[in-house]
Amino acid sequence: MRRLTYVVIAVGLGFLISRWLVVSGNPEYNFWRSCMDRKVGEVTRLRAETPGKPLILFSGGSTCVFSIAPEVVEQQTGMASYNMGGAVPMGAPYICAKVFETASAGDLVVLMLEPVMLTQPNAAEVKRLGVSLASSEQASEEKKWFGANAVLKDEAVHLRPGSSFLFRTVGKKLLGRKGYRYTMDDFRERGRMETFYENEWKKANQVIDKNTLSQDGIDLLVKCRDLAAKKKVTIVYSLPWTWTVEEISEESKRSNKRLLQEIEEYIPVIREPHMGVSTEGEYFADTSNHLTTEGAKIRSLELGEALQNFLSNRN
Repeated sequence: MRRLTYVVIAVGLGFLISRWLVVSGNPEYNFWRSCMDRKVGEVTRLRAETPGKPLILFSGGSTCVFSIAPEVVEQQTGMASYNMGGAVPMGAPYICAKVFETASAGDLVVLMLEPVMLTQPNAAEVKRLGVSLASSEQASEEKKWFGANAVLKDEAVHLRPGSSFLFRTVGKKLLGRKGYRYTMDDFRERGRMETFYENEWKKANQVIDKNTLSQDGIDLLVKCRDLAAKKKVTIVYSLPWTWTVEEISEESKRSNKRLLQEIEEYIPVIREPHMGVSTEGEYFADTSNHLTTEGAKIRSLELGEALQNFLSNRN
């Protein structure tokens, strides 16, 4: 009996230590916790400044948060706009739940999930960062809808630091590097982020993705469509931009066009001239998906025009 007690205590302590390493002791978690809290607060204030008027909310991974300048879109559409983008490690369920938690009747949600989050077999699975964030938030109806609420089972599975996590954390400490690349100093107007980080390994995409929706991706889109209808929110999908080598740019556009046709079977899509492909390397910051200030402006002008056409045709 005493041995069992010791085992239970050891397991409990192990879980608490693991949880601390992945949650409050994790710079990535701390950054995104601060970031998402600030976004929610700013959307609340934006609604107070524009009472009774619908908003445009952009949602996706980092290709959304680094690439959409809401103030540019707002100038074209006349609708107050905000970038609710997060990061792929949050997982699609958390990202989608968060934007729908924030959305109100009449809003337009522009879903900008990276294609990989819709085409992989595990597209609808919760991820470690999403579970970490959800564990310190209210278990809302939206999180339950997408399966993104942090229940004990999810915490036990996902809030364990794997070997790669530990090696990466220790390595950064030994090399004197920052625990996480981004800080709140990178936060810009209306939820956009901007970085001046120099990444010597950054390069253009050289592979044509065979884009086709997975069953998990389809299920996720159906959940988005159904919840949007329930909350009286309009939802559309827009492809993020990827820096791509010239040689495969046209074939990549055709592949993306086919993916949009599949997505359109479940939710409306926004078609833009770039079709998710850019060969202009000067528009990209630290990765082939994160845009510079100028790149974000150009991308937002293109999207804003397409959204204005969508809104005009809808009315």
